[in-house]
Amino acid sequence: MEDVRTQAAALKEEITQYEIKIAALERDIADLTRELDEFRQRYDKVIRPVARRLEAALDAIEELRKERHLRSHMQHERPMESMWTPPPNYVNVETQFYKVWIEPKQDPAFFEPAPPPPPKTVITPNADPRMSLKKLYRLLARRYHPDLAIDDADRAYRNRIMVLINDAYAEKDLDALLALAEKDGIVSPDIPLAALHLQKLEAERNELAWRCSRLQGKYDDLLHCEMMRLKIDAALAQNKGRDLLREMAERAENEYWDCMARLDELRREAAQE
Repeated sequence: MEDVRTQAAALKEEITQYEIKIAALERDIADLTRELDEFRQRYDKVIRPVARRLEAALDAIEELRKERHLRSHMQHERPMESMWTPPPNYVNVETQFYKVWIEPKQDPAFFEPAPPPPPKTVITPNADPRMSLKKLYRLLARRYHPDLAIDDADRAYRNRIMVLINDAYAEKDLDALLALAEKDGIVSPDIPLAALHLQKLEAERNELAWRCSRLQGKYDDLLHCEMMRLKIDAALAQNKGRDLLREMAERAENEYWDCMARLDELRREAAQE
């Protein structure tokens, strides 16, 4: 019995440590998520529009180059518009981008923070453990009372379970009675209730370990994601008096106009072919 109690105490300590770590990870993940969301909103406001325009310009250049290449191979002199007929309800790339990325952000509600999660319900244990023990004993006694047996085998089974219940109650082992109360299905009368309690603690420990591992993975993903690296670079640049996002937007804007000039040049060349 002492060995079982030692194992139970060790499992409870593991469970406590996992609960502490899980709570810390959940706080850290919430903080990182909030920081990234705030930075992403500024990124979307400063860089995303020009980046999308640049992407559309690059796509247009690539499409024009492919068409000219195809036309040169076909040795066909038809104008570019005749090479491809848009299907019904066709929407070009820039219009799709505007509707998906720009139009929703014109609504002020888009940037409103998500509402906080509802507070968790805290279950307070009974102030008097003896009352809990007594109530639990009576509940189990009614559940496994031999008078409820449907045949002799069931009566023998209930008698053996009641022996376990009486022993646990005599030792004031509330955890053992709780383990029995939460057990689904048939309980083996050959397994001490203390061992049943150990199984319950092990299952709880394993579930918390799995949750902890998942949360740690999520935290690591947030900490090492591309947006976080950019956020760190922006913070380092700000310490030197620079606005990294504005610099990136200016470079993208300059590249966009270079692409537009190149696109106009390609169109003139295509018209002369």
